Amino acid sequence: MKIETGRGPLKFFEAHWSAGYLVLGILLFYALTPILVDTFLGRDTHLQLLAQLALLAAASIGIGFAIPVLDPLFRPNAPRLKISGDLVHTVIWGSFIVFAVTVVATAEHIPLFSALNGATAQELSDQRGNFLKTRTGWEALLNYINALYTGAILPFSLASLFLYNRGMRWIALLAFVIYCELSLEKALYLRAILPILYLTLTRRLWDYPRAVLLIIAMLGLMYANTELSRGSDQFEVSTAESAEGMPVQIDPMVVSAIDVPPASFFSPYYQPTSTVDFLVWRSVAVPVFTAADALSVFESDFDNEPLMGATSTLISSVFGLERVPFEALVHGRQFGGTEASYIGRSNSVFFTEAFVNFGWIGVTAFGLFIGQSLRWFRKSSDMAFRAIWPLYVLNVYQSGLIGNLFSNGFAIFFAIGLFVELTYHERASRSAPVGTSSAESRGPERAVQ
Repeated sequence: MKIETGRGPLKFFEAHWSAGYLVLGILLFYALTPILVDTFLGRDTHLQLLAQLALLAAASIGIGFAIPVLDPLFRPNAPRLKISGDLVHTVIWGSFIVFAVTVVATAEHIPLFSALNGATAQELSDQRGNFLKTRTGWEALLNYINALYTGAILPFSLASLFLYNRGMRWIALLAFVIYCELSLEKALYLRAILPILYLTLTRRLWDYPRAVLLIIAMLGLMYANTELSRGSDQFEVSTAESAEGMPVQIDPMVVSAIDVPPASFFSPYYQPTSTVDFLVWRSVAVPVFTAADALSVFESDFDNEPLMGATSTLISSVFGLERVPFEALVHGRQFGGTEASYIGRSNSVFFTEAFVNFGWIGVTAFGLFIGQSLRWFRKSSDMAFRAIWPLYVLNVYQSGLIGNLFSNGFAIFFAIGLFVELTYHERASRSAPVGTSSAESRGPERAVQ
């Protein structure tokens, strides 16, 4: 089946360009930027190593994207397990509502309500950590369930609901956004918005005026969320952000792991002067210096000896390895000393995780897999599946592949995309593929406006 793509500028939003965007981002921000920072702000071997790893990762992604390993699985006559889409989405959202009610009912504080009542930045930092990450006993499972739901499963379900015009689509979107906002995670709601934005910009849903309104609403939510999360004393105390956006108190006497001036834009001790300045620093600088800090911790604490998957809870449990809280160690080094942080986690781009665990071979293997998985988005005719590529690219750009696959639910998501066919009844026929007359269809090529 030939997949219809957008025309003119629209085609640049298609999954065909996914690998190109990721490679371009890696080359610009993880290869070129570290070289420039190293040149003008002082020499640092970890920035040089970061640039080298970025070049290898970018090349590996390109190669993986070009190889047609699993293309036969996307042929129209490929065998698939057929499951009712309505049944799947009912189970997903029904169980999620039960989960969300449990989280809210057992939380000691709700960060959003505290922010509205004038809590300080440090109070909000503690409450955001306690909302899910520091729970003990059976409640510790809530953090893992949260990641599984919000990582890929709910975004994919939302894209399907809108694409097939299901009656619960707006209620589901509102419920997801409200839940995300309760913890004041500044970018979490993008997991709900980005797939729908993709479907809109590629003309599968609505029209351009509504797309513009959606973009404005998305930026407005991010700005408002950022303002609230900074607390009532937002620019009166010295604070910084972890790689997950958690404000923390910093010690100005602590030397950064990267050898650059403490007040540098590419430093965890940079003090934004406005919300816009903060958003730019968080988007551009934090991923770069966090990745370099990860390489610094790997050298100083582990003598550059590969950890063989010990940074992953799943892999360390399966193979009997001692779990290494690597992201917590990086966060602790950035914002307080030599010990692992109790709450904060500093995640970094996928190839630093690959290098820390499996060396140069790991960087190559992870890059090849990511390139190949991006090819699956390109080859699939299921537009709800394709709509998740911006989210996937954004995730691996700033966090590890292992966590995305097994904690954020992308392993389940890819299994659905490769082996399962979700079927829908006549109610969704207006979104069925061009030329499809069956009352049940797999994925629309275009939607009626």
